[in-house]
Formats: sequence, C-alpha cells, structure tokens
Amino acid sequence: MNLPEKIYKYRAFDNLEYVKEIFEKNQLYLAKRTDLNDPFEGCNFRIHLGVAGESIPQGAGEQHSIIKDKLEDYRILSLSETCRSPQMWAHYADNYSGFCLQFSTKENFKDLKPVKYISSDTINERKTILEDGEELQKIMIESYHKKGDEWGYEKEYRILRPKKQKYFKFENKELEAIILGVKISGKNKKLLEKYAKENEIKILKMFISNESYKIRILDNDRDIKRDGSNIEDIDLKEFN
Repeated sequence: MNLPEKIYKYRAFDNLEYVKEIFEKNQLYLAKRTDLNDPFEGCNFRIHLGVAGESIPQGAGEQHSIIKDKLEDYRILSLSETCRSPQMWAHYADNYSGFCLQFSTKENFKDLKPVKYISSDTINERKTILEDGEELQKIMIESYHKKGDEWGYEKEYRILRPKKQKYFKFENKELEAIILGVKISGKNKKLLEKYAKENEIKILKMFISNESYKIRILDNDRDIKRDGSNIEDIDLKEFN
C-alpha cells in the first residue's frame, strides 16, 4: 500500500492543553471510541459468539456487551490526506478558527491505514467466531477502518493503538507545517507563531475569496496585493 507522503491533522483550540502538548511534547491525543463524532464507529459487522442471551441484543439490532467492551480496547488517531477540505475546516478546526498540521509519513506514521467508505445500506453476513479468538480482533480492527460513504470527503487515514496508550508520539522533524485558519484569533495566531519559531516549523495561512469555493494556502507573511498579480501564482500547490 502506498501512503501519501504528507498527512494532515485539523485542530481546534477547545482543549488548549492538548494543543500545547503537540508542540511541547511532540504528541497527539489518541481518541477513545466515545470521543469520536460518528456514533457508528466500530459497527458494520455481525458475529455470533455462541454465548448465552446473545439473541436478545441481536434482535434489537445491538452488539453484545462483550463486543462493546472489546471495542473500547483501542484508541484512534484520525488524519486526512488533504488540508483543503471546507467541511474539515468547519467540523474539526472550529469553523476555520483553528489550524491544520502537516506531517511527513516517512517514519512514525508508517502504520497509517486508509478508511474505506462503504454504502450505509451494506449489511454483512453473520459470522460464528470465538469470543477470544484472533478473528474477532481482526474484525474489530477492520471495523475501525470503515465508515459510511457520506463521510468520504474526510479522506481519512487512521492509526490504532491499545487503550492504555493515550498519546501518539512523533519526531519534531516530522511536523513540517502549521496552516492557520482564516478566522483564527490574534491570540491563538501569536501562540502558534511562537511554537513555529521555537521548533523551526513552517507557518502558513489559509486564503479564501468570493470568486470560488477553493481554499488556497499561502506563506504566512505573504500579503495580498491588488497590483494585477494572480492569486493562483502564490497558492502553494504542494499542499494538497
């Protein structure tokens, strides 16, 4: 499987401690299943464990408590292959007032796996498997790499870790750029500029206009001049 060379993480400032830890400790928070915004996470599989009372939750269209408990054994790092998604900026970067990080995938991000988007009407055949078998673990891991096709715009990649691991660690050199949202506050902009300077990280900014729905990425110190020059010429095309 060929991974994208760059991967992106959208962030808001709703938890300032997590933001600071990105730059001060080189770590990203690994979400629990209950932290995620899609209530269907870990769904889209049907299994028969052969345990007493199993038919009751199955009849109600629910997973057995054994399955629910085992799904909590994982934490998830969600990333995207694009930094130019209007929906992602709105949903995960606090309506464009947050930021987006660009990482290189050459080292610590090699465990990335793409999310497969499938029809929400898909119903899998029920399998009979052992409660503690490797097949159950495999099915649950696969389920975390599937989402309904309505989520396809996220172009998501994921890394799974055991629940005891709260953070994903990365090397300083892997964090290559910070992209500022167009609505970022002056206070938060200064904070990120400080971290960028301290850690020698490239800092960029988003630019939007009323000519199209396209998000453009510019150098942070680039001024928009009304001198007849074309905005397309200063849009940094290497940022996907």
